[in-house]
Amino acid sequence: MNAAYVKSMAQSVLKAGVLGSGVILALLIFFLDFRVLGSEVTFTLLYLVPIVLVTWFVGLKSGCFISFLSIACWYIVQLFQHHRSPLMFSLSMDTLSKLGMYVLIVVLIHTLKRSYELERTYARIDYLTGSINRKGFQEILDREILRGQRSSKTLALVYIDLDNFKSLNDVFGHKAGDDALRLVADVVSSHIRRSDYFARLGGDEFALLLPDTGRREAEKIIRKISGLFEKQAGKKGFGVSM
Repeated sequence: MNAAYVKSMAQSVLKAGVLGSGVILALLIFFLDFRVLGSEVTFTLLYLVPIVLVTWFVGLKSGCFISFLSIACWYIVQLFQHHRSPLMFSLSMDTLSKLGMYVLIVVLIHTLKRSYELERTYARIDYLTGSINRKGFQEILDREILRGQRSSKTLALVYIDLDNFKSLNDVFGHKAGDDALRLVADVVSSHIRRSDYFARLGGDEFALLLPDTGRREAEKIIRKISGLFEKQAGKKGFGVSM
């Protein structure tokens, strides 16, 4: 059972648990609302707790589900409280208004969560090559070292830099240098496993992390990648090598 599958299962269990907790919390608020029937106490805003919780940790659809459940609970309480009132049309409009407010909050929370996740992702991505940056790589390296220590499995760390990179920048300009860096990322990313990690550390320095890989296998991989890169770099006239 690989790590990705275990992580996916753990996330699914966590989401199911949060959704279940949201349902229970909404029903608990409904019970409390029903107990104080006829009082001036309102629980409209309190329903936002399970709505926000489920939307943030589970997702948009689940947040909408809790919104509909919450408004249904609120509506039932209002029916018992105003069952003799002639203003049922007003109650229906009020219900739709509150439902619209809940759904709007769900959409806003979902948008905020996506923005937060994108910011976290981009904070660990190199803008030029699209590879992992130094910060992201250090986090992965620390995690993989701990995992390797627990499982007693090998871990290969490869340092990569470009020969004659400064000359390429001086002669052809920084655009050519940027193109060479992007070529490194394209070649390496195309010839490593999904379980491997490739990062740009800065300048023309790169790192490649190969879990469950010994030294000989790592040397074989890097020789292949180096040969492919030099061949493509030669065609483009870059004059650089790994």
